[in-house]
Amino acid sequence: SGYYDASCSQQCPGGGNCNAHGSCSDGASGDGTCTCDAGYFDLSCSQQCPGGGTCSGHGTCFDGTLGNGTCSCDTGYYSSDCSQQCPGGGTCSGHGTCNDGTSGDGTCTCDSGYGQSDCSQQCPGGGTCSGHGSCSDGSSGDGTCSCNSGYYSSDCSQQCPGGGTCSGHGTCDEGSSGTGACTCTGGYSGTDCSSLSTLSFDSKVDFSTSQGRYGSATAMSSNGSVLVACGADAGGQNKGECTIYERSVANAYVQSQVLGDSTPTKDFRFGTSLDISSSGEVLVVGSQRADLEGHVSVFLRQANGQYAFSKHLYMSTGSAGVELARYGLQVSGDGQYVVAGAPSYDSGSTATGAVFHFRLSDSGSDEMQMLVASNKAANDFFGWNVAMSRDGEVLAVGAPGVHANDYGALYVYTRSASTEDFEGEVFLEASDKANGDKLGEGGIAISADGSVIAAGVIYRTASGQSQGGVVKVFEYSSSWSDAHTLTYTTPAASDHFGVALTMSADSLFIVACGPAINDGGTSNVGKCDAFQYGGSSYAKSGSTLVASPVSANDQYGSGVQAAAMSDDGVFFVVGAPDHASNNVGAIAIFNSV
Repeated sequence: SGYYDASCSQQCPGGGNCNAHGSCSDGASGDGTCTCDAGYFDLSCSQQCPGGGTCSGHGTCFDGTLGNGTCSCDTGYYSSDCSQQCPGGGTCSGHGTCNDGTSGDGTCTCDSGYGQSDCSQQCPGGGTCSGHGSCSDGSSGDGTCSCNSGYYSSDCSQQCPGGGTCSGHGTCDEGSSGTGACTCTGGYSGTDCSSLSTLSFDSKVDFSTSQGRYGSATAMSSNGSVLVACGADAGGQNKGECTIYERSVANAYVQSQVLGDSTPTKDFRFGTSLDISSSGEVLVVGSQRADLEGHVSVFLRQANGQYAFSKHLYMSTGSAGVELARYGLQVSGDGQYVVAGAPSYDSGSTATGAVFHFRLSDSGSDEMQMLVASNKAANDFFGWNVAMSRDGEVLAVGAPGVHANDYGALYVYTRSASTEDFEGEVFLEASDKANGDKLGEGGIAISADGSVIAAGVIYRTASGQSQGGVVKVFEYSSSWSDAHTLTYTTPAASDHFGVALTMSADSLFIVACGPAINDGGTSNVGKCDAFQYGGSSYAKSGSTLVASPVSANDQYGSGVQAAAMSDDGVFFVVGAPDHASNNVGAIAIFNSV
């Protein structure tokens, strides 16, 4: 045994017995080859397969005399001897694919939505973070969610109040570890920051120039840090002037500068209208009688915080008596565009009115466009008042003389992306128009995005009171509609509610004033009501706003530009140009901080 060939001269490999791990083809007719036992390999069966010859019981060895002793591991096992099981019971917990086999490292590639080394942890929210976040999945992930903005809880299933944004007036404690609680800003309160804290009287500024009529026009930067009040009859001989105030850290307004026209001239009436850009960097002031046709003065804020005169804006086709920027004057939020009304402009007929559209540039002509109504008629006074959205894309123009019965109307235009001109005229009337309404003669305010317009109808009968006045609110949703009518708490005849009005940038807050409203036995004090939008309608917010102390005939809110408000509705100012017996004028400041 163990030898082969005819003369039995050849010994079988492995000492004649295939190293005791196989059987030899011996004998006179044998060829001396080994047949290895299972788990052994090479010509003499001297090498044992890895893992005790069985690939650790988790694979198949390439054994025998022709084998090389390598293992082919069963699914879910890895390493050269197949001794290592993949995580998660060899299946990556049924939620992934293992890098198995003799060359594998046993790591799992988890299915989407599963994490940890064995893919055992499903991401919260059904593996998708409820569709409102991204999961830290994969074998190196921990299976936790990172929520999208406006969502919270471990599975991102909860939306922060106020549509995920705290109604745009606060910061949400969001994220997988957040509570969803809103921290309100800008005077807003409530779990969703939708309720604006009630405005209350803060301070009053009395002016000293006899017959100056300060407060007939006011303006405020978006954050309320800059306040401007003008008196068109101040400065002596009706030259006009404006006073600039800066808000301190204590929320008090401190005078910083007094401005006049670059060439103060008798009867120019600098300050009949004004507006300020969102940041407060650009200030525009109207002088309705300058050169008899009117002009607009542009001031730019300098590095030291003071305003310096930049240029005048003129009509290209002006004439005496047109009175550019008599009441209507607006600058876009970025300070690029200016619109000024000229209600007495004659375009084919007397006082049809026009609006002049300027683009502020460093050189060349500033006037871009002259707008006239497509259905113009004599004494329409198109351009009596104007309102332009903060983004400069939507323009509303008042025309109180429209129709023989003086219904009045608004004209709405949108800016062309190609030409930058205003076009696409839309004609708006009150759905319940009445004779003598003169819509467009009162205040006009527009939301930052141009989708909501409020306009005073100051001669409208309110609750049976002749000329008590109302405010009409028009909304755009595929088309414009007369959506709401706002009325003073206790209307009285000739209150003229809506002469001055303003709104917050998001249109949720509107303040309107009636200059002839009495305060008890004190007549013509002028008061304002604040209204807040509650999802489907506006309702009065807080108490009626009145300055303190009051005097007869102050007439707070007398002037279509006499009221202004910060974008968030926290700071509000209203002018009383007839304050005191010599009409020096005053402004009253309210806030909700």
